[in-house]
Amino acid sequence: MKADSQRIASESEFFFNNFRYAGQVWGSQGQVPALAIHGWLDNSASFDVLAPLLNNVHLLAPDLAGHGQSDHYKGLSDYPVWSEIMAIYAMADAMGWEKFVLIGHSRGAMMSLLAAAIFPERISHLVLLDAMAPPPVKAELGPERMVKSIREIQRRLKRKLSCYPTYELAIDARCKSEFGKVSKASAELLASRGLDHLEQGFHWHADGKLWAPSNVALTVEHIQGFVTNIKAKTLILLGKHGLKPLIKPGSDYEVMLDQLIDELNANVQEFDDGHYLHMESAAIDVAQAIQDFVFDE
Repeated sequence: MKADSQRIASESEFFFNNFRYAGQVWGSQGQVPALAIHGWLDNSASFDVLAPLLNNVHLLAPDLAGHGQSDHYKGLSDYPVWSEIMAIYAMADAMGWEKFVLIGHSRGAMMSLLAAAIFPERISHLVLLDAMAPPPVKAELGPERMVKSIREIQRRLKRKLSCYPTYELAIDARCKSEFGKVSKASAELLASRGLDHLEQGFHWHADGKLWAPSNVALTVEHIQGFVTNIKAKTLILLGKHGLKPLIKPGSDYEVMLDQLIDELNANVQEFDDGHYLHMESAAIDVAQAIQDFVFDE
C-alpha cells in the first residue's frame, strides 16, 4: 500500500460556544466518513502518516481541547476522558455525517470506546489503536482521586513555562518521554502542531492541566455498561511493544480488557511495533488492516 499523493491535508476549524477546535481533513465528501481521535499530549499530526494511506476515506482529525492548535479549557477545568464526546458528535454533525467510522489512538481510543456507546447507531466501525478502555478506579478511591486531581491542577497552574533552548533538545525530550516514546520523525510531525518558538525557547504548548488525573474516574461497572451498548464492528490493533506490556498480568485491568474484547467480539491484531504503530514501522500494515476492515462488507 502506498500513500496517495493526492490526499493532502487541509485545515479545518469548528466553533462551539466560542470554543475553537482546529484540525485537519483528508479526502472529500462522498468518500467513507471517518473521525480520528489522537492520544494524550499529541495532536492531529498523529495521523499525518496514516491518513494518506486510507484510500476513499474522508477523514477528519481534530486537535482535542488543550492540544495542538485548539483552545484550552479555562480556569480550573480538568480533562476527563469523556470530556470531548459531545464535541466528537458535534464535529460529525458539522461535517454532515449521520454515520461514520471512529478511529482512536491511546487516550483517543479510550474516548472513542465510550463515544461509540452514546449514539451506537451512528458508528459504523470502531478502530482502537494500542488502547481500549481507561484504567478503572474502585468507587471507594473516589475522594482520594479527586484530591490528587485538585492538587495537581493547582500545581500546574503555578508552574513556570517549561522551555528548551533549542529545537533539537525539545524534539529529543519528546522522543525520550516515558509516556509514549516516539521516533525522531514522529516527534517532528507532532511538533508541527505542538511546539512553539518563544523568546525563552521552544515550548510544547499542550495544556499543563492535562498532566492531572481527571477529578472523577470510571469503575469497572461503568465501563462494562458502556461496552454493552456498543453496536459497531470493532477492530483493535496493538503494538507488541506498546501499552500491553505495561499492564500487570492478572490485574483487574487486564481481566476487564479481556472480558470487553469478548463482549465486543472484536477483531484483534498485533504488530511488531510500539505505541505509535500508526505512525512508525507498522503504519502501512495498520492502514491495510483498517482499509480491509472498513471496506470488507
